[in-house]
Amino acid sequence: MVTKKQWILSAVAASLTFGTALKAEDDSAEDGTAPDFVLKSTAGPNLRLSEYRGEVVMLAFWASWCGECRSQLESFESLHEAYGESGLELLSISLDSSLSQAANTAGALDVSFPVLYDARGEVGELYEVDDLPLVVFVDRDGRLRETIEGYSRSEQELFLDRLRDLLRE
Repeated sequence: MVTKKQWILSAVAASLTFGTALKAEDDSAEDGTAPDFVLKSTAGPNLRLSEYRGEVVMLAFWASWCGECRSQLESFESLHEAYGESGLELLSISLDSSLSQAANTAGALDVSFPVLYDARGEVGELYEVDDLPLVVFVDRDGRLRETIEGYSRSEQELFLDRLRDLLRE
């Protein structure tokens, strides 16, 4: 796992060298609502979490220099393909130091889900990302349901079980 200090240093460097459209709103009220945010995607447009209400959302925080993160993104491609039509939206959030690093890594992994760029690490802070990789599950009503730190291929079944439970609700 990558430590919070490592990704904070990377995010600070990014905020000094690259600006991006970002709006983080701490609307995570006591009802457990996921904090809304807007981030630039590597495909170009800005995406807002609240636009995905009605869908089950997996937020996957990662960075190109994190080996576990890269493995996780590869395995999530198959989840995205299998469950996308059932209501899964997978949003990967890169904490890399540049947009090009995030785009190049996503391109090399050939992921089809949106890759968002958190230039200043503000969304990472909003979701209290201490270690990478980190996955946050958001239900159809926009509520935070579960957070899972770290990754190994043997844990693929854990993600699948959580995902199936949320999709059945």
